[in-house]
Amino acid sequence: MCECGYETCLLCESECHKPIMCYQKQDWNKKCEAITEEAILLEHIMCPKCKTLYNKDSAQGLYIYCGECNYLFCRECQDPEESHPIERM
Repeated sequence: MCECGYETCLLCESECHKPIMCYQKQDWNKKCEAITEEAILLEHIMCPKCKTLYNKDSAQGLYIYCGECNYLFCRECQDPEESHPIERM
């Protein structure tokens, strides 16, 4: 234990996680990361090119223009805009 009271696991060098083993802590962290990522993707659309996130509620129209990488993609399937046939009336 450090003088400040912080405990570190000597095996994996992460925050103390007793009484569970290092591999159990790592498995738990992976599950939490997956749940967090899934929750984020429920509310957001990710640019397939640069992985920038856009809030689903603020995205309007069929296509999303990514200001980070200048990529225009379908909000439903994330394919590039040019892969969709343009319907004209």
